[in-house]
Amino acid sequence: MMIGDGLTRYAEQHAGVYPASLGDLVPDYIEQETAASLICPEDKSAFPSPDTSYKYLASGERVSDERMVPVVMDRQPLHSDGRFNVLFSNGRVTLMSPEHVERLFVGTSTERAEESPTGAESGGNGL
Repeated sequence: MMIGDGLTRYAEQHAGVYPASLGDLVPDYIEQETAASLICPEDKSAFPSPDTSYKYLASGERVSDERMVPVVMDRQPLHSDGRFNVLFSNGRVTLMSPEHVERLFVGTSTERAEESPTGAESGGNGL
């Protein structure tokens, strides 16, 4: 099971609230055998920190049907073209340039940009 599926199942069983950490998904929402999905296949570092290649952006937040916001993204641009995979709250994974990622975080967390920034394309690398 992938991270997005695990987050969705967790939130469904916890009054629409995301877990405190991605590690909270193992083993009930992501099987222990597939917990390797917390490491991006493109991450060639010996020790991803902390035990995941991803930055978790939705710790304890409530799922919102009103806006599609980023919930998980690569910690660093791991892809050959220098882009990041970003998982949005609707389950869509988008491959984004550093410039587009930066635009997601202009303003406060409640003002984060909605899905579909210009120039982004669908990805799907384990998120």
